[in-house]
Amino acid sequence: MVANELNRQDTAIKISVSGEILNRESSNKAKLTEERSEAKKTHEEQLNSANLPEVTGFVLPTYLAIMAVVMTVFAISRKNERDRITNFLISLERVPCRNCRFFSLSQYLKCAVHPSVVMTKQAIDCPDYCPKDSKLRD
Repeated sequence: MVANELNRQDTAIKISVSGEILNRESSNKAKLTEERSEAKKTHEEQLNSANLPEVTGFVLPTYLAIMAVVMTVFAISRKNERDRITNFLISLERVPCRNCRFFSLSQYLKCAVHPSVVMTKQAIDCPDYCPKDSKLRD
């Protein structure tokens, strides 16, 4: 009989201990959910207090202005480069070296008579210019 009574007391103690453990676990879970909900509320409050339209109202126009300046500088430099190349090609059209008898497409010696001035502005008035079509009389 004493054994049965001790067994009942032991069972009652186990039930009360397990009940306390369950109560502790459920209270810990409740605390965690409360902390999470508080964290969400504080995060939402921070987002609301950040005044995003004011920041966007300043950053976006500044970015667009900087990009407009960069694009304008790029367009001007591109136009200047195109004009420089065009002027160079126009000046090459006036140089008669390509039609000269002494001109060759060799990269080592383009002109046998005046190799230092071939295809330059100085070659426009070359005294030794001889067209390929004319015949030399020896």
